[in-house]
Amino acid sequence: MLPSYASSYVRQVLSVAQGLGANRQVLLDYAALDEHDLHDANYRVSQPQVLCLYQAGSTLTGQASLGLAVGEAVRPQGLHQLGYALMSCETVGEALALNLRFQSLVMGQGQFDTTLTDDTVTLCWRPDGASPALLRPINESILASWVRFGQWITGSSATPMGVTFCHAKPPDLSAYHRIFQCPLTFEGPTNSLTGPRYLLDLPLKQANPGLKQALLSAMESQLKQQPASPLAGPDHTDWVLQVKQALRLTLTQPGGHLPRLAHTLNTSERTLKRRLSEQGTTLRQLLQEVRMQHALEQLQRPQASIETIAQELGYQSASAFSLAFKNWQGAAPSRLRRRSPK
Repeated sequence: MLPSYASSYVRQVLSVAQGLGANRQVLLDYAALDEHDLHDANYRVSQPQVLCLYQAGSTLTGQASLGLAVGEAVRPQGLHQLGYALMSCETVGEALALNLRFQSLVMGQGQFDTTLTDDTVTLCWRPDGASPALLRPINESILASWVRFGQWITGSSATPMGVTFCHAKPPDLSAYHRIFQCPLTFEGPTNSLTGPRYLLDLPLKQANPGLKQALLSAMESQLKQQPASPLAGPDHTDWVLQVKQALRLTLTQPGGHLPRLAHTLNTSERTLKRRLSEQGTTLRQLLQEVRMQHALEQLQRPQASIETIAQELGYQSASAFSLAFKNWQGAAPSRLRRRSPK
């Protein structure tokens, strides 16, 4: 099955192109789209039609980087229910964990994931379908929206440390420099954006747990109706990876992990524990793995004390953390630190 996109996203592309001077009806005709269909929240538009729309929009507006303009303009309504759910989260980390699960409701059957180091977080987008050159506007819109939508929901002016695109380097980079304000890499293995890890704990301006929970229920129903992405692994394995990813993104936040994780995955605490048991694991075991991985990363940083690491991970004391670490790693964290290169 071809990748498809939410009608809300397609309306965003139309609005931006029209604002830049393109005739809306010409755009619709070129992409074989019907205005009436696009006002159906459940209507999906195939990837070839979206690419035709971008091609027509770029030609009519003279904007080769139309995707960047679309990404800059994204607000909750352009992402439908997901946009409002993201802005209703309490922190950036929680929003990323939620996006990890539900992004396919808006942006086709691609794969979104994150990679964490001791100091950075990297967001990656790997779309299904056509070549990097053809998918350039879609990839541009996604990475630009991460920056602009992120700035909007946090009230922050934070910019990335580095950005990579799959497509070739375009002749004009002025819009890229204006939006990203960081080193750019082209013809990379994936589309990615790297920023400082502390942004995960940044609070969102319009957090609304009640609204978020209501939207999660609706999005979960939609997700069950979607075909699986060819990039995704087996269902259960992929789900356990999502659990670990969500834990990593919210690891240092105070409060209980079980209720927060159940809310993020839109399931009950009982069902969450049962599904993990079916996979031969428990939340406690996954939490321990994620905690110890975080500890290993932090121990490579001379400025991070063992007391601080213990506090971040929710241990009552440095000695309790040291005992848990020794049981897992076979050596006390202080010994590992002495062996680590400075």
